[in-house]
This record gives sequence, C-alpha cells and structure tokens, in this order.
Amino acid sequence: DERMLKLRAKVLEEAAQLSEMRSWRESENVPICPDCKQALEFRVKGKRELQTQGGHRIELEREYGICPKCGQGFFPP
Repeated sequence: DERMLKLRAKVLEEAAQLSEMRSWRESENVPICPDCKQALEFRVKGKRELQTQGGHRIELEREYGICPKCGQGFFPP
C-alpha cells in the first residue's frame, strides 16, 4: 500500500506539472481575481507544497500573479 501511495503522489505531481495552467501568461485563459474580476499580472514563478491523502508531499512550480486592482496575490489552479 505504501508503494502505491508514493507512486500515486508522483503521478499527481507530474500530471500537475504538465497542466496548461502551469504557464498561464502564454494562455488565452489568463486567471482572474475572484474578488475584482481583473486579469492577474504575472510576477514570479514559485513553488507550492501540497500533501496527498496518503500523507506524501508533492511540490508544484506555478506562476504567481497579482491583481492590479486589489493587490492580492494568487497561485492560479
């Protein structure tokens, strides 16, 4: 079971890294601020750590954006 949980975590991490939203600056679907409804402006790439249901840590690299109106920062999905 433990080996399956580790494999599942690795597959999830790799699938997320291949996601279209990983590089949203080049996408037609630029994320928007949920409060202001403004398109986010790219700031930096950052890493985000998540934990799977099996307790394994996965690391995602995502582009981080800032809302030009309210200044909130987001890691889009």
